[in-house]
Amino acid sequence: VLGLYLRFNLTYFQAQGRYVLPAVGPIACAISAGVFYLAKDRKIWGLGLLAGILLAVNAYALERLPSEFATRTTISSG
Repeated sequence: VLGLYLRFNLTYFQAQGRYVLPAVGPIACAISAGVFYLAKDRKIWGLGLLAGILLAVNAYALERLPSEFATRTTISSG
């Protein structure tokens, strides 16, 4: 689902979570299971790492969103 969502957004800019909503639960479970597996006995460290990763992804998305929106709306209206 995530791959198709990304492919679709390379052509048509749709910053809407409804397209990826069905995959949010499994993606979150996989990420948290992976981080906690890597952290093993250091659960607090794993939780901090997970929070840091999610914060970094959020910051990246918020930084990229305005320029991508402007680029894709300019192309489609011009």
